[in-house]
Amino acid sequence: VRLVGGSSPQEGRIELCVQSSPGVTIWGSVCNAYGYGIAEVVCRQRGYSRSGAVLYSVTSFGPGQNPFIQGGVYCNGDESSLLSCSNNGYHSCHKGRESGVKCQNL
Repeated sequence: VRLVGGSSPQEGRIELCVQSSPGVTIWGSVCNAYGYGIAEVVCRQRGYSRSGAVLYSVTSFGPGQNPFIQGGVYCNGDESSLLSCSNNGYHSCHKGRESGVKCQNL
């Protein structure tokens, strides 16, 4: 997971890397995320504190240039990675609905 488009490494649009075929990786955006658990999971994955993590359900970090990977994402905050959170696919995603987070240092 990476954060893109923020003013510091601790904030930005959420993007996931997936392997589409052997040796080929694709970065894509997450959209329509809800619940503060997602911010906690993403920040912990990036090595930041989960305390004070903030979710931006409609990004203020600009639209992504990559395809959507996940949409309707919900985390309770205890998951080990964003890929462990529930989601309803990317079918309801459209530009301007990318989710972002802001993390705090440890």
